[in-house]
Amino acid sequence: MPICLLLDTTHTWQRYVDSIEQFSVAGWGKTETDLISPVLQTANVSQIERFSCRADIGYDVNQRHICAGDPARHSCAGDSGGPLVATVSYELVAYNVQFAIVSYGEIPCKGVSVFTNVRNYIPWIVETINNANYVA
Repeated sequence: MPICLLLDTTHTWQRYVDSIEQFSVAGWGKTETDLISPVLQTANVSQIERFSCRADIGYDVNQRHICAGDPARHSCAGDSGGPLVATVSYELVAYNVQFAIVSYGEIPCKGVSVFTNVRNYIPWIVETINNANYVA
């Protein structure tokens, strides 16, 4: 099914994103037993505050990123490009919204993963879709 994107890129929405405690992540990547999963895997992961994430990962993590995971549930090699999703209620309707894209994590996979925050790319996504609609 198609997934929703939040088109609002204001700081109000960034604060909302930062307040989400649980996300879901999906991917076909490495599991405990296989290098590539034959079945789409999903996991509920906790958001990790950026300062803690930066300390764990050792790279610059900022508003362009969302960190999530824990030792038992996380993304791993081969999951890159997969969605980080949360359910948002709007006018009494629940929507699955993609907030980020699996980017990278600790090696070996220990729990903390860094996701690319989709909010920063919404203007580009909208422009690209609009341009595609004008191509004959």
